Amino acid sequence: MTQQPSIEHAPTPWKYRPLKYDDWGFVRDASGQLACIARGHDDKDDDQHRRENTDLYAVNAAFIVEAVNSHEALKARIEELEGALREMTKTFEPFSMKPVGAPNSSARLDQEWEIAVHRRACCVLSKGTR
Repeated sequence: MTQQPSIEHAPTPWKYRPLKYDDWGFVRDASGQLACIARGHDDKDDDQHRRENTDLYAVNAAFIVEAVNSHEALKARIEELEGALREMTKTFEPFSMKPVGAPNSSARLDQEWEIAVHRRACCVLSKGTR
């Protein structure tokens, strides 16, 4: 299997219709190059949008721009949260050798909750982000 060459995405931040004569849907990268063209759908035809001076593709384009521009920050935040969760699972591993307290007692229910939460955190960490 041949390995594909590494291709970088268009530089961020992306902007919607930053140039005077950009058409509906035009999203440009930080260097001003066309990064993508958003499309959309609603019940109005193009002529009605022109008469009302509204942009048929603006909502989807804004969504794309926000997603692209926040991507790196979201990845960094996920890494940070996974690191904190990893430390918590190591530091606060619940005592699970022998149940504490009588069934349905406050101590027993707390212990069962701690074990369940710890297992869930370990499961989240085992899945990873990619």
